[in-house]
Amino acid sequence: MLNSIQKHPLLTEFGLVTAAAVGAYELDHHLGDHDNVTRRASPEFYVNHPDDAWQTLGVLPGCQIDSKRYFDSLLSFTTDTHLVVTAYPEHSFDVEQVCEGLANNLLRSRIERPSLLCQSMGGIVMRHFLDYCQTQGVTEKLGGFGSIVMDSSPFDGQDIHRQSRLLLKAAGFARSSKVLDKAKRVSMLAWDKSNMSAGAHLDTIYAEGKFIDDTHPTNALPDIMDSVYYVHGSNDFVINTDQASRKYEHISPAGKFYDILDSSRPERSHTASMPQYRFQLDLAKVSTQEIYAAA
Repeated sequence: MLNSIQKHPLLTEFGLVTAAAVGAYELDHHLGDHDNVTRRASPEFYVNHPDDAWQTLGVLPGCQIDSKRYFDSLLSFTTDTHLVVTAYPEHSFDVEQVCEGLANNLLRSRIERPSLLCQSMGGIVMRHFLDYCQTQGVTEKLGGFGSIVMDSSPFDGQDIHRQSRLLLKAAGFARSSKVLDKAKRVSMLAWDKSNMSAGAHLDTIYAEGKFIDDTHPTNALPDIMDSVYYVHGSNDFVINTDQASRKYEHISPAGKFYDILDSSRPERSHTASMPQYRFQLDLAKVSTQEIYAAA
């Protein structure tokens, strides 16, 4: 039994965090608050400006992602796409700030009908963003959108498996502890071979987890895009992707939603790693008709 628990990355991390919590509580009073004054309080955006860009792609990453590394990884697969990769705030999560910043960057690209790539939690942010674009007149200025590509996105907090929800709760209890933050980093390094999220701070995990559990738009997505793709692996260990996919299909424009099982990623993985990025970029670039012509 012990071996099976140790092999599960999320249970391993939760065990480290919870065990460390007991001894770390008093120590927190002496270690301070992680120098939080230096941490990013507003969203930032990593942007490239290729001379031959014919398309803009706005990227809304998932929880805990190192956005700079994600940006650099996407750049290795595309040279003709104007990329705008969001780096979320680290103190709190003001989704309106994220929406405003992304909209301004997409408008500055001056390329109509951008596509959106949303990883995990980014799918929830995307719904807020589309609402923002509709109410602020951004949709008309952009000429609508190309493809919306979601990778293993929850629709709401109920789509997150129980063990992952426990981790988010533990982060809320432990976010002021340097000891617990160190335990979290060690455990994440053990299972995250791409090291895309190992630098995430417990304060960041707490803020993003709180956002996921908050209230989100549930109205139908406006019919302003070419296609909506929900891409996922098999037996995701973080998200109930079958349940979430059905919810996204329910709010998507009729005839534009496609559920795609990406069999190239390892079973039980959550979201794509670098080998699958090209496929997701292709979905964002190529029309529905071209992709499914041979299906």
